[in-house]
Amino acid sequence: MHSWIDQAIMELAPRANTGCPVFALPREVLGMIFALVADPDDFFTEALLDLGDVCSHWNAVVRGTPSLWTTVKGAAASPDEKIAPHLAWRLARTQGAPVDLTLSLPDDMECDALSEALLPHMHHVRTLELDAGTRLLSGRHPAVAALLTRPARALVRLAIHETAITRAYFTIPGPAAFPPDLFSNDAPALQDLFLNRLCPPPVNWPPLRALRRFEYCSFDIDALRLAAVIRGLPATTCALRARPRHVPSASGMDPATALFVR
Repeated sequence: MHSWIDQAIMELAPRANTGCPVFALPREVLGMIFALVADPDDFFTEALLDLGDVCSHWNAVVRGTPSLWTTVKGAAASPDEKIAPHLAWRLARTQGAPVDLTLSLPDDMECDALSEALLPHMHHVRTLELDAGTRLLSGRHPAVAALLTRPARALVRLAIHETAITRAYFTIPGPAAFPPDLFSNDAPALQDLFLNRLCPPPVNWPPLRALRRFEYCSFDIDALRLAAVIRGLPATTCALRARPRHVPSASGMDPATALFVR
């Protein structure tokens, strides 16, 4: 009897999931269901990986559905050596699909591994929110400079925040410099630009040509240069918000509100 039961189990086990309705669902439907479980703020995607442990079929769906991996938050340079390899692993799962990425590169952290993990994928980054220190934005760090000068032809939205971590110890006059040769001037799809505590971009920076929205925040700005940038933008570009200390009348900015008057 026991040998017969063992034989039956061996024959039926490989087909155990065949009649299961969940197994019969198309991969696309399972992918949408799994997306409801995924936590976009969980960088290490523990919930998704737990789903993959249920069975080999679910594991194949989880790892083979690019849309489950295209929103990446919490990628930050830190002493945790697991972050860069996991970022590379996640980006590989996207299979070239557009990626929405939040990235933190503070001046006081080692950024080489994280920058190198992202470098091969800059061509399909759709939105990038970058927190970075002044030194890294200036191009003085080779790995970060290589990352920020890589063309980003799929980039639609860019937000850069200068991280003020060093300001607690040093007096840094004015905003950080705009990153030199950003994306090698090759970001033709850029429509939305937000800069926080940075100098305005060069007036002739090519990605400005398609811009539809520009938001600028800083307490110490070159109002004349900023006004020149804004005047060169397409007519559809939204007004900016800024708080300059001194507003020259020639800048075209209203000193009371610090809003550009077109």
